[in-house]
Amino acid sequence: MEERLKKMGSAPEGFLVQEMVKGGVELLLGVTQDPTFGAVVACGFGGTLTQLVKDVSVKLTPLTQRDVDELIESLKLYPILTGYRGGVQYDTKSVKDVIARIGALVEEVPQILEMDIR
Repeated sequence: MEERLKKMGSAPEGFLVQEMVKGGVELLLGVTQDPTFGAVVACGFGGTLTQLVKDVSVKLTPLTQRDVDELIESLKLYPILTGYRGGVQYDTKSVKDVIARIGALVEEVPQILEMDIR
């Protein structure tokens, strides 16, 4: 990987490799800079659910707290995160915090053209 990056003119200082977490629910959070609208933030369920349910919510920055809440709470599968039918209750407060921070980051650093977090 390092050799390929060097050929493209990039010289990374290192790589971080972590063990994949098994189980749980995978979410995706993405940002794209649109030439007309500015930063567009998208949130949805990741992994195999991405293609299966095609459930993604989109908002323009700057994000208000209401926008952040709606990004995740408007998802059809949101009840899975809140313990649907006795299931695991996930930390949606922290997820919302990450969404808000990413929204603020792309507002502060408009040079970020695209970002995907899973």
